[in-house]
Amino acid sequence: MWNWRAIRNLQVFERLVMKTSAVFTAVDTDGKSVSGTSIGKFNVANAGTFAALSSATTLLRRDSGKTIVLDSATGFAVTLPAAESGLKFSVVVGDTPPTSGNHTLVSAETANIYGNLIVNGAKVPAVDEDNIAFVASNAVQGDQIELVSDGTDWYLTGTGNAVGSITANT
Repeated sequence: MWNWRAIRNLQVFERLVMKTSAVFTAVDTDGKSVSGTSIGKFNVANAGTFAALSSATTLLRRDSGKTIVLDSATGFAVTLPAAESGLKFSVVVGDTPPTSGNHTLVSAETANIYGNLIVNGAKVPAVDEDNIAFVASNAVQGDQIELVSDGTDWYLTGTGNAVGSITANT
């Protein structure tokens, strides 16, 4: 049995398995501690991290948990990794919203995005969708979506300020 007091700068990119009786303490970038006996109670992977994007990108499973900031007047595509249980992404339009082309989040598979958006107060359903677009000249700073996967599909929630600011597309 190992009894480690401290591990500095431990990075786990795939999986960390702990017995249910294990006790751990996670410290965020502000130095605040989070303790518990079940790792399932905490989402500490990539806690407090974000990625600012200004060109086409394919997200990786290790990006799960990040807030993705889309920050370019020129539209571009962001491809999601293959659906895998527990993957989660928050995506927000940054201080330079798209004016020339849409920012589009594209599923690596097809017809597997489901959920609802609230756009300018109206419900916009997503059923069997391939991509989600922040629409040029309609999307504004702060428009956002969240995507969570169950291993087969992506589940979506989000809000957009203006009419037509976020669309769900096949």
